[in-house]
Amino acid sequence: MAEEALRAEALRTAQEESRTLVTGLITLVATLVVIILTFSVRMHFRRERQKRANKRRKSTKTPAGAVLKSDLAQMKQLVSSRPTATQPPTTMELLLAVALTPAIRSLAPSSRAQREDLASVRSELRRHCPELELPTPEPLKPEVDAALLLLQLLLHEWRLHDSSLTLSDEIESAMDDMGSAAVRLLVEGGAEGAQTLSQALAAAKLAACLRLGLWSWDDPDCVEIQNERLAVQNLPRPRISAALEARRWMGGEQGRPITPGTTVQITVTVSRHHAGEAPKMPDDLPPPSAGAAAAAKESFKCFFARDSEGSMGRSGTLIGNADVDVADLTDREASAIFKFAAPALPGEYQLKAVLVSLGVLGVEAEAACSFRVVADAEEEEEDDDDSDYE
Repeated sequence: MAEEALRAEALRTAQEESRTLVTGLITLVATLVVIILTFSVRMHFRRERQKRANKRRKSTKTPAGAVLKSDLAQMKQLVSSRPTATQPPTTMELLLAVALTPAIRSLAPSSRAQREDLASVRSELRRHCPELELPTPEPLKPEVDAALLLLQLLLHEWRLHDSSLTLSDEIESAMDDMGSAAVRLLVEGGAEGAQTLSQALAAAKLAACLRLGLWSWDDPDCVEIQNERLAVQNLPRPRISAALEARRWMGGEQGRPITPGTTVQITVTVSRHHAGEAPKMPDDLPPPSAGAAAAAKESFKCFFARDSEGSMGRSGTLIGNADVDVADLTDREASAIFKFAAPALPGEYQLKAVLVSLGVLGVEAEAACSFRVVADAEEEEEDDDDSDYE
């Protein structure tokens, strides 16, 4: 009996230990399941939050017509990579380059009603501007063709002032944004990014024409219209001349020679022969150059180019630009400084500068200067000669 009792007790103990082990295993498994489920749920909600954040980022699109660095780079490439780089680009080539940028294409009308308005635009341009070269829409993508038509309309706006053409508010709003974006593309991408002086001037002058709604920089009719606008505002037509001076930057009062690798400082001085002719400084002055200082009442875009063959490139190679800003209309002179690295080879070099106004058609001036780059040994010799007299 005692042995049976012991065996029964041992069996109960074994059964209890088994139940305890099973319970422990079940608890462990349940705990692991809870941990895994909790982790999975947290990961699920984290992924959902990430998806919503991605959707918000995607929904915050770049505003239509915003000019990005990529637009300016594309404009620069289109203007500077023309097959006939020695000749200035035509108006149509520049307008097409502008129309191909994403900034302008994003503003192109696309609805059916807007396409009907575009057909009217094409018809009116042909009627009022018979000599105008209009693209055929077949070889162009619809948005490029639409943008090109509206750019042409902006350029010839004055010639259609008595036209019966009526446009929707959406198209007129798109044209306003397109005009602002096109001017920036032409100035900052086309003119400032050009490789030659002729390319830069063509882009800058077209930007001025687009800003003013006039179709030609030097057409007598356009200049007359421009003068009439100035007369209505009681403003004189700007009359300017320019002069250049080249010297070594940080060269001291004695003007140390320019040697290879040093910095050349070019000072362009604009003489304003019309200074003081405006009775007051009205708020509705012709707009200054794009990129001009906010306080500028008048501004000129100045382009510097090589004027002779040599190590700085071919004659006409653009080397830079600067804005000459006028803060006070009574000032008779205004100036700007442009710096660049001196050529690596000693010799005589010629530079040319052309200034244009982006606010008044036909206002431009030219200036030229030369400078000599000497070898380092020559500079040391000149320094020795100067010390002999001290």
